[in-house]
Amino acid sequence: MGEIPLISVIVPVYNQEKYIRRCIESIDRQDYPNLEIIVVDDGSTDKTAKLARKAGAKVICQKNAGPAKARNVGAKNAKGKISPKPKGRNFKIKLLAR
Repeated sequence: MGEIPLISVIVPVYNQEKYIRRCIESIDRQDYPNLEIIVVDDGSTDKTAKLARKAGAKVICQKNAGPAKARNVGAKNAKGKISPKPKGRNFKIKLLAR
């Protein structure tokens, strides 16, 4: 059996301090053992980025440019295959290995 490929999960966020910890925890609970969580903070004015870092995600901050730009920035920085791109409020996520 070969090496398990890295899956990158990109989470574009804007002012999601209320939800980001639960979102990251949900991703961390997946059965898949080789995940990279990338949170792209799209110019938040709250503590979203700080809380995401504290929860163990890789965080990229940018000036507010919208969710599409945030997803693209995350994809450019991903080291693994790209997985579904949840929003910061989504905290029930199931990844399916293919």
